[in-house]
Amino acid sequence: MRPDAPRPAASDLGIELERLRAMARCEWRVREQSSLFGFLWTLLQPLLLFLVLLLVFTRWLGPRSPDFPAQLLIGVVHYGFFSSATLYACTALRRRRGIVLNFPVPCELIVLSSVFSVAASFLLELAVLAPIIAALGHPPTWSWVAVPFIAGMLVVGVAGLCLALAAVGARFPDFERVWAIAVQAGFFLTPVFYRMSDVSPSHQHLIGLNPLARLIETARVALLYGRLPDAGGAALGAAAAAALAAAGWALFRSQRAHYGDDVAV
Repeated sequence: MRPDAPRPAASDLGIELERLRAMARCEWRVREQSSLFGFLWTLLQPLLLFLVLLLVFTRWLGPRSPDFPAQLLIGVVHYGFFSSATLYACTALRRRRGIVLNFPVPCELIVLSSVFSVAASFLLELAVLAPIIAALGHPPTWSWVAVPFIAGMLVVGVAGLCLALAAVGARFPDFERVWAIAVQAGFFLTPVFYRMSDVSPSHQHLIGLNPLARLIETARVALLYGRLPDAGGAALGAAAAAALAAAGWALFRSQRAHYGDDVAV
């Protein structure tokens, strides 16, 4: 093709994906994670939480299972991503009101770029998690191939939830505080520092309604006990993540005509 020849127009999808990549990269830099020290500070928060909980449950509350440190670390990393991504999404549109009000950028890209910037940290944390799990007495097995699939389901489902939360957060400025309380409560209602088998069967049923609880338990089984998730459970988890993503997308798009007015207030 000659240099002065017209180039074929890029597809709309390609343009939007490039925008999303650029905005996610910008969010990454804003969160000071474009440098090694920025990422280390981000990693320090879940590590400190892990150390505090490990101290409380192993030194102060008596002996625990030999697998408890590894189980706890897996729970902290996965719930940390859920907490950070959803709280960050609540203020995504208001935080970027200048873009919402002045540029013809689809608002969903603003939210998803926030989610994916946190997801990038989550994936790096999983990479750091792997050698720690091995050092705790659980060397890699063939079942570890399921971990990217489990992480993908979590990211897809959380992205859908974040779209819904961003829509509510744009309308109600104080919603982030309400959601922060819900996230704190969810920490105790999700098997982060315990296993589902540690609670009574009736409570196991209630906790099992939480998709995040099942994903954490599935990740533990794959990383620690060398077992792949059963096909039926994996298909159900993938369907639940896709359904949550579709519902969040539909809700977000249904309110898109109001975002400019919402964030201008």
